[in-house]
Amino acid sequence: MKVMVYEPGHPGELREIDNTLAACQEVVDGYIETMHLTGELLIVCNEEGRLYNLPRNRLGICGTFFVCTAAGEDFDGLSDSQVEYLRKTVR
Repeated sequence: MKVMVYEPGHPGELREIDNTLAACQEVVDGYIETMHLTGELLIVCNEEGRLYNLPRNRLGICGTFFVCTAAGEDFDGLSDSQVEYLRKTVR
């Protein structure tokens, strides 16, 4: 699935990752936690980022996170228009 990955101190990067729990955990380097960025966009981050004092990233999130969408109870990839929206708004 197509996601935007945000690492502390680096610009957002468009990546293709497998839509599996293991792949999502690998990106955020730990257990995942989700929250809504907008009505359709989800932030997926490290649930224990603050506990482990990971570096602060955009939006006050500690550690690497990525943005995707949801399809029911599953994660889903971003559309081209969503990628452009993120490139303009999440800096």
